[in-house]
Amino acid sequence: MAHTRPNFLLILTDQLRADGLGCYGNPVVRTPNIDQLARTGVLLRNHFTNNPICMPSRATLFTGRYPSTHGVRCNGIPLRPEETTFTEYLLRSGYRTGCVGKIHLTPHGSPDQKDTVLKRMGLPEEKTAPYNGPFFESQHLWNKGQIPRFDGHYYGWQEVIPAFGHGDIGGYVHRTDLAKKHPGFTYSPPEQKGPYGLYWRSAIPKELHTSSWITDKTIEMIARYAADGHRHPFFITSSFPDPHHPFCAPSPFSDLYALAEIPKPFIEAGELDRLPPHFRKAVEEGLYTSGDTQAIPFSTLTEDDIAAIRSLYYGMTAHIDACVGRMLGCLDELGLRENTIVFFTSDHGELLGDHGLLLKGPFHYESLLKMPAIWSGPDYFRQGYEVRELTSHLDVAGTILELADISVPPRVQGASLRQLLAGEAQADDCPGVLIENDEDYVGLRVRTLRTSRHKITCYQGEEYGELFDLETDPHEYRNLWGDPAYAALKSRLMTMLTDKLMEACDPLPFKMTQA
Repeated sequence: MAHTRPNFLLILTDQLRADGLGCYGNPVVRTPNIDQLARTGVLLRNHFTNNPICMPSRATLFTGRYPSTHGVRCNGIPLRPEETTFTEYLLRSGYRTGCVGKIHLTPHGSPDQKDTVLKRMGLPEEKTAPYNGPFFESQHLWNKGQIPRFDGHYYGWQEVIPAFGHGDIGGYVHRTDLAKKHPGFTYSPPEQKGPYGLYWRSAIPKELHTSSWITDKTIEMIARYAADGHRHPFFITSSFPDPHHPFCAPSPFSDLYALAEIPKPFIEAGELDRLPPHFRKAVEEGLYTSGDTQAIPFSTLTEDDIAAIRSLYYGMTAHIDACVGRMLGCLDELGLRENTIVFFTSDHGELLGDHGLLLKGPFHYESLLKMPAIWSGPDYFRQGYEVRELTSHLDVAGTILELADISVPPRVQGASLRQLLAGEAQADDCPGVLIENDEDYVGLRVRTLRTSRHKITCYQGEEYGELFDLETDPHEYRNLWGDPAYAALKSRLMTMLTDKLMEACDPLPFKMTQA
């Protein structure tokens, strides 16, 4: 008997900000396939990550739990085996599950790499004993052949075809596949790169680029799973490492956008004077954070550097858009489009020179926090519909489970958006989205509340903070934290933030008896 539950295709990008897409108002970048997905589906206008760093954000996306609850506070902390992802619930209920690309629920480092996190944090030698795992996603160990494949289930995925690292050529699995299929191909690292190796124009043919390879493998997986579709619905994750730095789009995507047409970053003279000290340090001296492997003083980059970076970032995004078009075309050709829910999103954004900053880190600007989020499924959602209520990655797990007709377990802290996506009901009055960010390298514990109009950011043990009125100051130039005229508003928002922090406490374990 044929199944009646929907298939799912989750398309996940890395470091793609919402306003980097045409459907979110970008005046330059051309993303016709993603824009079409939005026109025929539901676009979430105010969707946020709950942590602006890869691993915590992804762990929240797949568990529906806050970083402080699931324990992945920052990069380098593996998701505990006792945490249950929604992919595991799908698997248990009869779904066939697979993933192609980057997962990043365990570290990309490895225990035998001597340049340890603890040493970089300046801790004593006796405290730097290596942690022994799990490191199933360590590019270093895969490249050494110590992990030749994923055996068994991995956080609910039955099959994983991994991609590691960033740049125009992938890690062990991608390179091994290229060597088999294209024995004459050799990869030569580019001789000309921008400062700090941040950008270059890739010489790799677009057909062999990591993004294209992930698309090829995804299409193969869809076809294989569809052949068994009369018995099992499928859930497939297709996860691109792009447009994460280094910025290195292949031709012709590297040349789509002339530097003269690239919009300037959002910068206002004197804004650093009104911000916590780590902002200025990052701009002028460089700040080692979980968001990069080097401390880059961003003020040393020229306007031409930033324009080139933004142009190549848009090119990488255009390449992903072409890949999305191929995947959607595959669903159409196989007659799967009507019964397949497609969700397109990213783990976090990219600063792209805004406020003098680049990449990511403890800088809670909209360019890092606001996510693209597009749901498409002709039989399930309103078409051409926009949701303006506040939503976040915390809500993805419950939404997918309910769409799959699976009871949402109480451990999931987010809300299901099913009725909202169908246009059947308005969301509850959401008091705000909580963003958590522990930056161990810098010694900061950051918490932000984003409401429909304001944003307040607090730092543990510090008197400084940030307060922005996004209605009058959409580009976040004027920090109102110390302005006496906003003291009452600041107090109200602090109370709301306190309520959110209490709400984020783990609901488990349950009370069993009176005492």
